[in-house]
Amino acid sequence: MNLRKKLIYSLILVFLFAGLLCLRGVSFAAGTLNYSDVDFSKYPGYQSLITNLQNQYPSWTFTFYDTGLSWNEVLAGEYITSGSPINLVPKGDTRYDGAWISPDYGTTLFDTGSWYAASKPAIAYMMDPRNSINSTDIFQFQNLSSTDYSETVLKNMVNNTFLNTLDCIAAIESAAAANNINPYYLVALMLQEQSPSGSVMSAGSGYTVNDVLQYPGVYNVFNIGATNNSSDPSPVLTDNSKDNVILNGLYYAQKKGWTSLALAITGGASSIGTNYISIGQNTMYFQKFNVVSGTLYGHQYQTNVLAAQNQGTTMRSTYSKNGILTSTSTFNFIIPLYTGMPAAAAPRPSCTAAPVLDALDNAVSFDSSLRLDTANNYISSIAAGTNLSALSSLIVPTPGHTVQFQDAGGAVLSDYSALAATGDKVVIGDASGTILYTYTIIIYGDVNGDGKISAGDYVLIKNSIMGTATLSSVQKTASDVNKDGKLSASDYVLIKNNIMQGTPLAT
Repeated sequence: MNLRKKLIYSLILVFLFAGLLCLRGVSFAAGTLNYSDVDFSKYPGYQSLITNLQNQYPSWTFTFYDTGLSWNEVLAGEYITSGSPINLVPKGDTRYDGAWISPDYGTTLFDTGSWYAASKPAIAYMMDPRNSINSTDIFQFQNLSSTDYSETVLKNMVNNTFLNTLDCIAAIESAAAANNINPYYLVALMLQEQSPSGSVMSAGSGYTVNDVLQYPGVYNVFNIGATNNSSDPSPVLTDNSKDNVILNGLYYAQKKGWTSLALAITGGASSIGTNYISIGQNTMYFQKFNVVSGTLYGHQYQTNVLAAQNQGTTMRSTYSKNGILTSTSTFNFIIPLYTGMPAAAAPRPSCTAAPVLDALDNAVSFDSSLRLDTANNYISSIAAGTNLSALSSLIVPTPGHTVQFQDAGGAVLSDYSALAATGDKVVIGDASGTILYTYTIIIYGDVNGDGKISAGDYVLIKNSIMGTATLSSVQKTASDVNKDGKLSASDYVLIKNNIMQGTPLAT
């Protein structure tokens, strides 16, 4: 083959390889850089943060991964407004309430029924590397391909947990070596998924639904396949999302033959090694935010937006307790780079301010006390007994827009001294009369839609529970006064106590 033909053949191979990368969703510009190769003028704030850590821990090393992606592009990829969200925040934890919750999904529950969709500001805060380049949060960037470990540290890490058996420790050590995974990470991940005392997924006792015990004798310590969106769901499913998550996870374990904790550890670690570590998702950050491999923003190990930081904190705590977090300790961290980042790190969202819906900013201004659920087109956080005049002061149209109240049947409500009621509608339009948005009012406890909480409301709930009455979706939502995603006797009791004893209800 002459030189000209060799050159043409080489160019063809290069173009084919580049094309394959593009088909896989990988940016051709992406790549690993050493500290000396980074132009820090393009990444504001990075260099000073790294320098501070190097001064504290001179033996730590830092590698940088140029994703080839813009910051805004990544945010848009991680924050979706339809279908199942890929980033969630825990329900009931007041640290992650308010502006941490997506206004596009509102209080719609996901996964096990204990999670809300995360807002874009929440994702930005957790995903911005500059918020975690510090001695507390840095370990979410630890290179997990390093298998150096101390058996003493490993035993201390599993002490007083469900993993504290010789079989489990041996399985962790062998799985780490076989799959090129840091064993401390495997422990941190299992404790994150199961809790130190374990859970139904690690107990091997099966799970009872409809009085029938399902999948006894199997274990799934990494919760692999434990999702409502399983591509191969359990043939035994219920109408409860939490039940289905557990059933799908145990069904997956049964198919894999994970009939002991040791088998679940080695089998799960093999899956993580093959599906994550070996393809470049070799930090906890990259496993949570996939900006490195395959279909970007997909193939993410967890939906919990806090997962990478929480796991990193567990790792750091272990190192600290065992005396290896010193100025001479050696760790390598892989830090992602994005183009077009804001000059300052993304701020922490307020846990008290209500979510802000970007799409409505130009049409109407909502008071921060109100809550929007745009997935269901509900507006809530309105106390029973609020009249339309008071409500209208909280919803102010911008010039060229209008706000109108209608009853459940669509008739215009012109008497603003009347009470706002469950089922009434807030209609937002433009100057031409075109309707832009319609939100249904939810007043928790006002099930019959009269704007008050009375005996008629708890009778409706009681009859619904007993099967003698059928509630509409709006009535069911207003009945869920404890906001656990379902209608139950506890809702009935709360409303009854409000009427009989004056016990306040949350709005």
